[in-house]
Amino acid sequence: MHNDNYVGKTQLIEWMNKTLDLEYTKVEDCANGAAFCQIIDAIYPGTVPMGRVNFNAQLQHENFENYKVLQEVFSKNGIKQFIDVENLSAGKYMAVLEMLQWLYGFYEANKPDQEYNAKSRRHSKTRSIPKPLHRTGQYQRSTESTTRSGAPLPLKPTESITRSGYPPSQKKPRTPANAPKQEPPKSATDPASSPTQAQAPADPAGTPIQEAHWKARIKELKTELKGAKEDLEGMTEERDFYYDKLRRVEDFCQQHEDVDLIQTILGILYETDEAQGFLPPQDAE
Repeated sequence: MHNDNYVGKTQLIEWMNKTLDLEYTKVEDCANGAAFCQIIDAIYPGTVPMGRVNFNAQLQHENFENYKVLQEVFSKNGIKQFIDVENLSAGKYMAVLEMLQWLYGFYEANKPDQEYNAKSRRHSKTRSIPKPLHRTGQYQRSTESTTRSGAPLPLKPTESITRSGYPPSQKKPRTPANAPKQEPPKSATDPASSPTQAQAPADPAGTPIQEAHWKARIKELKTELKGAKEDLEGMTEERDFYYDKLRRVEDFCQQHEDVDLIQTILGILYETDEAQGFLPPQDAE
C-alpha cells in the first residue's frame, strides 16, 4: 500500500456505511468480505451473485465462501487485484484494512453514475445463516415419547397372571408322607454338574503390565498437554499486550496524520513483508 493513498479508518467506515447503508463501527466488521462483494456490485451492477453472499458469516470457512465470490467477480470484471484470501478469511486486521483502503480508491476511480439501492439489493438477494438444531433436546424428546407410547414392558417370570386376574397361589402342593424325597436339580453353574468349568473371557483391559504401561503413557500425555496450554496462554497474553500497544500508537497517529513524522510511522505500521508471504496489493489496471 502506498503512503500517499492512505485513508484513515474512520473515513473508510463512514464511506462504507454511506455507500451500502450499513451500521459498521470498526474495520473488523468488514472481515467476512460481504461488504467488499457489494461494493463491486455497486460499481458493476448485476455482476455479483448476491444470493451467495453471506452477510452473517462469522466463522473462517463462511468468510472463505464470500471471498471465493469476490475472486470470481474480480475475474469476471477484469479486475487484476491480489486478494489475500487466507488472511482475510481469518479476519487479520491488517489484511482487512488494506483491502478496505484499496476498495475505497477503486470505488472513487470507478464511481457509478446511477443510484444504487444497497439495502434493497442486499435484503432481497443475500442469505443468512440458519439456526442450528438443538439435537440433544430433540433426541431426549424422541426417546421420552417412544417410552410413553411404546408397548408395555414384559412381566417378570414370577409375575404371570391367572384367569382370575390375581397372581397364582404361593402355597406348595402337598406331598404324600410315603413319597420319596426328591433332591433339587443341580444348577448349571454348579462346578459339580459339569465335568469342565467354562473358560472366563479375556480381560479387555489387558494384563496388569499393559494396564500400567498405558496409565503411565496417559499421565505423560496429560503433562505434555498441560505444558502446551500454559505456553499457549503465555504467548497469547504477550501477543495481546503488544497488539494493544500498536493499536494505541495507530490511533494516536491517525489523529495527527498531517505531520510528516507520523506518515513515516504509519508507513512502518502498514508495510508488508514479501519474505514472509505478506505481499503488497498490486495496482489495478
